[in-house]
Amino acid sequence: MNCQRALSVTMYIGSLVLFTAGCPSAAVYRNARILDPGQSRVGVSVKPSINSMSAPSEGGVSSEPLNYALPGVVPEMSYHVGVAENVEVGGRVAPGALYAELDTKLRLIGSDDDQLHFALQPAVGVQPLMFAIGAQATLPAIMTYEFNDLLALSGWGYGRYYHMRPVIGGGSDAIMNSVGAGVGLGLEVHGDSFYFMPALDASSTFTFAGNSFDNYMRNDALMVGLSFGWHGDLLRDIWETVKGIDGKVDKVDQKVDQVDEKVDRLEEKVDEGFGRIEGKLDKLVDDQGESTTPADEASKGDAPAEEAARSEARADPFDSYATHAS
Repeated sequence: MNCQRALSVTMYIGSLVLFTAGCPSAAVYRNARILDPGQSRVGVSVKPSINSMSAPSEGGVSSEPLNYALPGVVPEMSYHVGVAENVEVGGRVAPGALYAELDTKLRLIGSDDDQLHFALQPAVGVQPLMFAIGAQATLPAIMTYEFNDLLALSGWGYGRYYHMRPVIGGGSDAIMNSVGAGVGLGLEVHGDSFYFMPALDASSTFTFAGNSFDNYMRNDALMVGLSFGWHGDLLRDIWETVKGIDGKVDKVDQKVDQVDEKVDRLEEKVDEGFGRIEGKLDKLVDDQGESTTPADEASKGDAPAEEAARSEARADPFDSYATHAS
């Protein structure tokens, strides 16, 4: 029994370390403003934390909590895009926690010209661990007040539910359920295309093994987050540039195809021209053969004898003279 409890405690501690690293924090829910349709934001976040966990014990919570720190130096990446007025969608990936999440932000109060904004950002995520898989649902409420075009203060509160079960084997006692809540505050400095935001996020999570509510553990976390990234039309401009380059490549391909067609037509004309010349030469030879007369043939027959006489005269001119003298 003690070995089984030690194993359970070890599993829960390891799982909570990953779970805490991947839970919602200031690094994700930055503000309540909404991107314009077509605009996008890419973010990078780091969030070291200090944690205090009360390990499970018979009859309740142990009086000796386990304190530990998570460096949180493995950055998590997020991407969001405006899809309609007051609606923004996106998600984040936290490699250090093996966690991925999708969310939708809905602005309920405020507009682009207002200083005060209020939004809800429900999210769902999944966390595949080595021998188990977890799923999480979160509902943050965010309020942002913009002092000017460069500085904004955001505050938020959220509740969440987390469920984990083993992939292979295990009974109901191996299932883990967690409920938690948190609050945070962040100060954002932003320009036309770049922003960064330091923030604090405090949360408490209660984890229950199986269906029992008597044996649980509590985890309190204080996170110090830093988010930075790029927003605006930068990605859209890059996408338009890529599409423009792709269009130019298509035009070049079309011109190459046109040149190939012209070369093929030129080759056909050259072959046709050579065929005509060949035909004319054959016809000329045939016409020449048909125009030869019998007299021409006879003269052709005497030509060798005359040629022989001329050759003989050239060979011995004195004999030729003596012959004519006699």
